[in-house]
Formats: sequence, C-alpha cells, structure tokens
Amino acid sequence: MHSEDQVVVMTTTVRWQRDRVAVVEVAGDLDVQSAPHLRAVLDEVCRLQPVRIEVDLGGITFFSCAGVRELLDTRRHCAADLAIVRPAPAVRRVMDTLGLGWDLQAVSV
Repeated sequence: MHSEDQVVVMTTTVRWQRDRVAVVEVAGDLDVQSAPHLRAVLDEVCRLQPVRIEVDLGGITFFSCAGVRELLDTRRHCAADLAIVRPAPAVRRVMDTLGLGWDLQAVSV
C-alpha cells in the first residue's frame, strides 16, 4: 500500500522482434488506475496483427485483479498468442490464487 502523497507509475515499453512478435514490458503497479493504460497499449499492439504478444511482467511491483482482467480480455479479443514472460512474485501470487498459473502460458526466461 502506498501513502497518499506517493505517486506510483506504471510504465510500458513495446519492442518488436522478428516474425511479428511483440514484447510488451510492464513495470510498476498494475492496478485499477493503471490498467486502462495497459489496455490501450495492448489494443494498439493487437491492431498491428502480431503473431504473438509476450507480456513481460518482471518489473511489476503490485498486481491486482484489474491486471488479470486486461490480460484475459486481450487473450479473448486478439488473434495473437498471448504469453506472460518473467512474471514477478506479485504476479505469480495473484495468478496462483486465482488458479490461473498455467492459463496464461506463464514462462520464465
């Protein structure tokens, strides 16, 4: 939990690899306030029709169900394969609690 005067920022970076693979690196807090930003980034990446989207969550410091919702919605609405790469402990904890540990193809690289 953060104090009221502390600002926590979620950042995203998109890199394209060969064979139309998009890597979306996410760092910071992924919660109800930052989830719409992630949604916009993932929607834009999907619009460019990648074959696969790797969402690198190694830099996540806080992960809420709002983040889960965005990832599941992206998987449902985007034709690309979606994989979670390097999930931070906060991500693993939520995914395991919800029984989604394998559902999003979590991969540690």
